[in-house]
Amino acid sequence: MSAADGARVGGRAARPAAAVALLLAGPFAAACALGAALAAQGVVARNAYRELGLEHAAAELLQAAVDRGVLLALCAALPLVCLALLARATRRRLALVTAWALGLELVLVVPLAALALGWGGRRWRFGHELPDLLWSAERGRWALAALLVPLAALLVAVRRTRGRADSDVALPGPRLARAAAACLALALAAPLAVHAFVLAAPPRAAARRPHVVYVTWDSVRADRVSAYGSARETTPNLDRLAAAGVLFEQAFSQNNWTRPSYMSILTSRYRWELDEGDWSRAVTLGELLKDAGYCTLAVVQNPNLDRSLGFDQGFDAYVEINEREPIDALLAVLARRVPRLARGGRPLFLFLHVQEPHWPYRGDDRDAARFLAAGSPPIGEGEVTRLMRTNGAGWDPAAPDAAAKVGRMLDLYDLDIHLADRALGGIEALLDAHGLWEESLVVFNSDHGDEFADHDAFGHAHHNVHPELTRVPFVLRFPAALGVAPARVADVVRNLDLMPTVLAVLGIESPAALSGRSLWPLSGSPEEELALSYAGGVVALRDGAHALLVDYDREPPEPRFYDRAADPMERAPLAERPDAFERFALRAAAWSPDHERAVAGSAPEAGTQELDPELRKRLEALGYL
Repeated sequence: MSAADGARVGGRAARPAAAVALLLAGPFAAACALGAALAAQGVVARNAYRELGLEHAAAELLQAAVDRGVLLALCAALPLVCLALLARATRRRLALVTAWALGLELVLVVPLAALALGWGGRRWRFGHELPDLLWSAERGRWALAALLVPLAALLVAVRRTRGRADSDVALPGPRLARAAAACLALALAAPLAVHAFVLAAPPRAAARRPHVVYVTWDSVRADRVSAYGSARETTPNLDRLAAAGVLFEQAFSQNNWTRPSYMSILTSRYRWELDEGDWSRAVTLGELLKDAGYCTLAVVQNPNLDRSLGFDQGFDAYVEINEREPIDALLAVLARRVPRLARGGRPLFLFLHVQEPHWPYRGDDRDAARFLAAGSPPIGEGEVTRLMRTNGAGWDPAAPDAAAKVGRMLDLYDLDIHLADRALGGIEALLDAHGLWEESLVVFNSDHGDEFADHDAFGHAHHNVHPELTRVPFVLRFPAALGVAPARVADVVRNLDLMPTVLAVLGIESPAALSGRSLWPLSGSPEEELALSYAGGVVALRDGAHALLVDYDREPPEPRFYDRAADPMERAPLAERPDAFERFALRAAAWSPDHERAVAGSAPEAGTQELDPELRKRLEALGYL
């Protein structure tokens, strides 16, 4: 064969080899580009968080983005390494080598790229916060460890076939190996650089700060809690917590349904004070604690707290449990995660949302005999469902069996409250087993109450802001090291005050724009403020003695003034207005229903056209839509 013929043959042989190299380089280039995009997004998110003063959270966001970019790069680079080893060790036929390459890409690149992007049931919300860091780090370690299995299998196969196969095409093994090694070096250098330069400043020391355990039950009116005067012993565990802590006798929610209530609790802002109802730019309690060095975990059960609605802001891990799951599902999540978190050395912030006693009621057969009368119930499950879904449409309070039906529904409600209390006991036992409970600041409250024909309606999320829907339990149990004596506080307080109070107890500075006020220190009563609650065009203002309700949905607006001492459930408005009325009227005049109506989604049914179909179905099942 002449030299020219040899060159032509060599050229024909090199072209397929180059095609294979290009086939392998393509996914790597795409992965690097996507990794760069992830890192760029992390820089944007970091800058946004820096503007809010959250330096530690900003650094963690950037680290999370770079980690995902690195994982993507490794996904594509490792098949290159494997193929380089194969090419150096044996001269396989081109078709077989290509099959190996494609198989490695399919087995390694696709699944690990999915992990890097946070797929597998986790929603990726571009333009805002990255998926939680605990999830990413844990899954990333398992993913990289899993790479050792196919790599080891490939090396065994190479060793067994060394020198036994010939080939008419020589792959550029040395060059491929050098390129793969360079890719791996770059991929591994990126996180080291981020740790060295971005995370050089450690988070503020928080080792001496207590853990924070925030337990909240959904839809609990205070008058059905035994610590608040219920004739039944519905809440023995909560009663014990209150006896060891500080119970606020007159605590009021700012709204009468879940989503806006928890928005106010977690931001200490009224919803109209947020950016057109989009609270993603507001600083949350979770973000401030995370920036102070806390490890933050949320476990929630209500679809109104879905991460797509922004409630995962500031949480390292945000676990959503379907509301149809038994209440023990929350305890199972804690049993899996708390042992690892307890060994982490960082203070913990746990946000634990219990769905009970939100309708539909399921109770507990072990306690049914204590709460439900024997014999045929005066109201069936179908009618209970209709009344709760329609807020009591067609209800006749003068019907002969009306009182018996309401009594049965309250029995079911009390049984569900007792079930929630059982969960509180389980949370205490689990945390105490790991030495966390006694050294924690324990916070307990509810988002709103429920109505059982108190004002001729049922359920919540309608235009009623009377005490059955807005007066809620609120308890603080302090670590023994703070030396706070048990007490009952009679002053009116608000759910808005929870966030600044927790920050003050921990010695963390509150943002200036909060609408709530700190209740700490508890020595001496702070100056009482009017508690404002609202729903649609109805607003209520309360102090310890009086309440003013104004219905702006009526023309002209209809004010009603109540003596709370003589009429705690606000059923009979005063015919004459005392001197205190002027103070309330001035405050009510400063509030306008336009505040609330300017916010998209003022009513539960508003703004739902963009909801995820599955989330919409879950909300419909709970009577919100």
